[in-house]
Amino acid sequence: MSGTSTGPPTNRLGLTTIITGSLPRELRTPTAPSRYPVEAVFSRNPLPDEAAMLLGAEGRRFLDERGFAQVVLAIADRRLIVGETSLEQLRDELAGVLGELLGWISDAVSVEHDGELRRLREAGRAEEARQAEVDAIVETISFADVPRSFGPALQGSSYR
Repeated sequence: MSGTSTGPPTNRLGLTTIITGSLPRELRTPTAPSRYPVEAVFSRNPLPDEAAMLLGAEGRRFLDERGFAQVVLAIADRRLIVGETSLEQLRDELAGVLGELLGWISDAVSVEHDGELRRLREAGRAEEARQAEVDAIVETISFADVPRSFGPALQGSSYR
């Protein structure tokens, strides 16, 4: 996809890999934290509408309803930072829930953008029809010198 495109992407937003270098060094040791941030790479850059839904009330509600009220999401560049979680929680269920959430958001934004595109196309067609009507009227107007008989008020005046 071109970096200059303004339309919705043709592929769904997802996550591809976890950035292992961002994980706490103490993992799998007795001093490992039970919850920590995990950074995952998006499959593509999220659209502004997708990011807003993911970080907003829709994303929060989605996670809360699936039992992940403690999970905190943030976006940094092309990464999703999943805070207050663990690799085990991601493996056991959260990764699937995040995949479902991102798919739902992609679909919702795509439908919204499709509706906007449809409205823009309809508005464009209406504007073309309006312009065609104006052009048709303009075509009927002639500034040619047409001989006319003037009424008594203009007879003999210099307006002839």
